[in-house]
Amino acid sequence: MYLKENIDRLQLRNPQLMEVKALKFHWLGLHAYGWNDACKIILGNLCIQINTDFQNNAESGVFIALNILSVPEESKAQATMSNSGEAELIHMFKGIPFTTRSSPELLKSLDAFDAREDDVLLVSYPKSGTHWLAGVITKLYDTQVTITSPIEFGDISKLEELNNLSSKRIIPTHLDYNMLPPNFKNKKCKMIYISRNPKDTAVSMYHYYRDNPNLPTIDTWTAFFDLFLKGNVVCGSWFDHFLSWEEHEDDKNILFLFYEDMKKDLPTVVKKITLFLSLNVSEKDIQEICQKSSFSEMKSDTEKENSDPSHTVCALTSNRNLIFRKGAVGDWKNHFTPKQNRRFEEIFNEKMKLSKMAQGFIYEF
Repeated sequence: MYLKENIDRLQLRNPQLMEVKALKFHWLGLHAYGWNDACKIILGNLCIQINTDFQNNAESGVFIALNILSVPEESKAQATMSNSGEAELIHMFKGIPFTTRSSPELLKSLDAFDAREDDVLLVSYPKSGTHWLAGVITKLYDTQVTITSPIEFGDISKLEELNNLSSKRIIPTHLDYNMLPPNFKNKKCKMIYISRNPKDTAVSMYHYYRDNPNLPTIDTWTAFFDLFLKGNVVCGSWFDHFLSWEEHEDDKNILFLFYEDMKKDLPTVVKKITLFLSLNVSEKDIQEICQKSSFSEMKSDTEKENSDPSHTVCALTSNRNLIFRKGAVGDWKNHFTPKQNRRFEEIFNEKMKLSKMAQGFIYEF
């Protein structure tokens, strides 16, 4: 949990302090921008003793990392009350953060979900291209299909709604493999896992968080970058999610796709999908579908949709600009500092050292 307060109510008992531009209080750390050696912060009734580690970053200016020495109990109580609104947006289930749009009752009941053999799952970590992929796939069928919102979004009534669907179901999900309802695995349902290079995924997710009232407020890219690397975001660690699915790369009922390949050569990817789903689609139809399914076309179509969140793969927002933002490959370069990039690659190389698929990520064209 973290507490944000206006800087104009901040008093710092330290004559050496020249300026404070921003403050973020976090129970795991406290960060501020300014010049300081050691000080005591008084914020309303909060009294927090801190010391500092001085770092000079040529890209972002002078950065001070402040470590909490002590926090009085009354301060903790006040912080908890002040943050109660945002705390209600997230809950933990099996160690993974979920939005409260995914009710605990629904998540607990997923193990009993009755899958059908012809169900198709569209799987991804958030902001990896699920909505785009769903739009492509629905155009490949000449019979009625129903694309649902993610299976984990909603309350306990979600399962009954899915069971009542008479048409073929295309079901998106952001669940890692270990949390997937067992029936999908037992019945060998076809699953398509789309992944996106994690740097662009992080940036896209940052903008999604920043402008989405259904998610906790994130003030800066630096703050979100740290949360993303630690897995303290909705759906948890990108690394854990990807690796949980890669363990099943040889499963015949799972097709692995890369977002960047869709951007680079959509017709080739669509052909892979038609073969995997055993759909008879002519070359002419594939070309036509691809023309209607370019990112720009899908973005335009999506912005014209009904604003009801239940009418979209994304159940967390009715703001269509958040679903299709840029879609660019390499936008991470506009956000990552050289230091952040080095840190990211160190963590990536360590966590993904045994991954074969990780070598296929494309970070720029």
